[in-house]
Amino acid sequence: MNREAGELNRGCTKVNREAGELNRECDKVNREAGELNRGGAKLNREASKLNQELPNQI
Repeated sequence: MNREAGELNRGCTKVNREAGELNRECDKVNREAGELNRGGAKLNREASKLNQELPNQI
């Protein structure tokens, strides 16, 4: 029984380690996505300003 518990614990430790690695990778991807979203928001604001100026130039 103790041997089986030890094997289960080792398996769980491995899975938890892999989950931690995946979480770190997800954090990195989410940070990059946030940067892209901020960039997109900035571009949208600039496009909106240009669109407001267009009718005045026609």
